[in-house]
Amino acid sequence: MKKGFITAIGCVMAGAVSFGILGTFVKLARGDGYDVPAITFAQVFTGLVFLLLLNALPPGRREATRYFTGREKLLVILHGGCVGLISTEPCTWASVVY
Repeated sequence: MKKGFITAIGCVMAGAVSFGILGTFVKLARGDGYDVPAITFAQVFTGLVFLLLLNALPPGRREATRYFTGREKLLVILHGGCVGLISTEPCTWASVVY
């Protein structure tokens, strides 16, 4: 198998695990008395710190830079918006109450 394929599988697995434990953290935090905005801020801040740490790693061998088209940028924005809606207060509250 190619190295890029293994890396892609690892990234998908890491994303699935982090998304899967999100509800657990929210439920535990709500049980401790935290409100949804505080939980959301903590999640965003933790993600920011993690990305900054990843960005601080020394760069490996890089391929030529590829620029995205306007359609690709729009699709990424739409996808991010849909994923972001999952963490909004009504959805999070409904999942915790259930």
